[in-house]
Amino acid sequence: MNINMGQLLTYRATLYPEHELIVDGLGRYLQKDINRFVNQLANWLQKQNIEPGDRIAVLARNSASVFLIYLSLAKIGSIIVPLSPQLPPRELHDIFLNSKAKILFYENIFSEIARDLIDKQESLKKIIPISNKNNQVTDFITLISQESSEEPEILTGGNEPLFLFYRQNKGVIITHRHLWQAIQSQGHHLDWRSGDRTLVIMPLYHISGVWMSFLNLLKGGTNVYLTEVQSSYIWQMIEDEQITQFMAEPPILKQMIGTPNWVNYTIDHLRYIICGGKPLDSSVVEQYISYGIELYKAYECTEFAGIVSLWTSHMGMSKLTTVGRPLFQVSWQIADLVTGKRLPEETIGEILLQGPQQFYGYWNQPQETEKAFSGGWFHTGDIGKLDQDGFLTIVKSKESPHSF
Repeated sequence: MNINMGQLLTYRATLYPEHELIVDGLGRYLQKDINRFVNQLANWLQKQNIEPGDRIAVLARNSASVFLIYLSLAKIGSIIVPLSPQLPPRELHDIFLNSKAKILFYENIFSEIARDLIDKQESLKKIIPISNKNNQVTDFITLISQESSEEPEILTGGNEPLFLFYRQNKGVIITHRHLWQAIQSQGHHLDWRSGDRTLVIMPLYHISGVWMSFLNLLKGGTNVYLTEVQSSYIWQMIEDEQITQFMAEPPILKQMIGTPNWVNYTIDHLRYIICGGKPLDSSVVEQYISYGIELYKAYECTEFAGIVSLWTSHMGMSKLTTVGRPLFQVSWQIADLVTGKRLPEETIGEILLQGPQQFYGYWNQPQETEKAFSGGWFHTGDIGKLDQDGFLTIVKSKESPHSF
C-alpha cells in the first residue's frame, strides 16, 4: 500500500471543497483553502531544496497552521518532527542532534528557543515563524503567498517515514502506512462519522492530536483546535461548536465535572469522551455516565500510532478498572519480565504488543530497536495482567508515551 497521508487532503478537497475542515482561535477554514495553502507551502519547501526524507521540526501549540504544515510535509515526503514546548532545552538539542532537522517552524512565543537552536545546531538551516502578530518577522503564510497552488509531485508514502515522535531521547518512526492503518482501526471502534466535529485538546506534538486530526480528514469531519485548556471554556466550546467527541487526560476531566453549572450547557450532540493519560478514578467515570455522557477509557501507544485498546460501558461496569480489549488487528500478551515467556491469566508481567500499525524502530538507534522487539513482540515497559475474558488491567505504567 503506497498511501500518502497528505493526499487525503487532495482527495477530500476535490470531492468536498466547501467542507469546513478546521476551526481555531483565528478563523474557519474550508478544505479547498487549506489545500491551496498546503500546496503553496509544499512548493515553496521544494524550492528550498527540501527533499523526501529530510526532517522538518515543528514547535507550536495547536492551531490550523500546525496541521497545515504537517499536510504539506506529508505531500512532499518530508519527515515531521513534532516538538513539545515542555521539553527542557537540553532535550530539544538532543533531538536535533539525532534527527538532523533542517528547518524549524515555531510559534512566536517560542522565538527565544528557536534562536538558541539555530545558533547551536549545525543541521538547522532555517527557522520560520508560524505567526506574525507584531510584524517583526516574515511568517510562513507571507513566504508562500506568491507560490503556485498546483499539486506537488507525490514521491513517497506507504512504508516511508512520516513522523518522528521523540520519547525519552528516542525517535519513534511512524510511516504513512502505520498511521493509515491505525486511523482505520480506531475509526471503526470509535464509530467516527462523516460530519463529526472533534474538539482537539490533545496536542499536535503528541500522537493523540495527530491521529484524531487525520481521522477527521479521512471521515469528513471537522477539527476544532484549542490552544489553551480551561474546563469552563471546554464546555462552552462543546456547546458553541456542537462537538461530537474529544479526548482529554484525567486532570482535565476531573476539572470539567467540577465546573460550576456545567450541566446548564447544551451538549446533546456530544456522543462520547475518550480518556487517555494517567488512570482515571472510577467514581469520575461513573459521574459522567450518570449524566448520560459516554466515557471511553483508552490505552494508547505512540509506537502503535494511537489507541491499542478501549473500554466502554457496553463492555460492563464490572470491567471499569480495565482498559478493555484490543482493537482490531492488535494482539497482546503478558510476559515474564526476566524470561520473556508468556504468562497465564491473572498473572502480572510486561505488556507485549503486535500489529500491522506497529512502528519500524527508533531513529538511528538500532540497538534500542532490537531490544524493543525482542522475541518478535514490542515490549511496552508497562506492567499489567489479563483476566479470563481478555480484558487488560494496567498495574504500573512507565514514564513513556503509553497511556491508559
